[in-house]
Amino acid sequence: MKTNTATKSLRGKKGTVGAPAKTIKFPRGGFTIAAVVALNPHVCELTVRNKIEAGVASKELVRLSENLETNKVGRPSFRYMTKAAASAARATRKAIKAPRKATIPAAVLAPVTTEISTPVAEITTVEAPASIEAVG
Repeated sequence: MKTNTATKSLRGKKGTVGAPAKTIKFPRGGFTIAAVVALNPHVCELTVRNKIEAGVASKELVRLSENLETNKVGRPSFRYMTKAAASAARATRKAIKAPRKATIPAAVLAPVTTEISTPVAEITTVEAPASIEAVG
């Protein structure tokens, strides 16, 4: 009796069916799908779109709130960014917005005393008459 060796050879090897997974490079900073397709000419555009949507679902990529105007008919292009780049950009914005404590040199804080060399003239008071008579 013969045994089928083909089924035994695949036993324990899951995930080997189909073409090998493609690696995709993402640009630094914000990017569109067209930029990723241009950066990866060896990969089909549909594969790039699927990888980006899978990255957004797994939170490796972030879809930015602002879109890129294409100056063409249709909706604007979505912009994406890697999670690491987005967190670095957020940290940079926080560092810029953070108020910096002003440092004042000690010389400015020291009390300054100055003496006036010329005496100030004394103020003289003039007394008014006790009663004012009506002129008239």
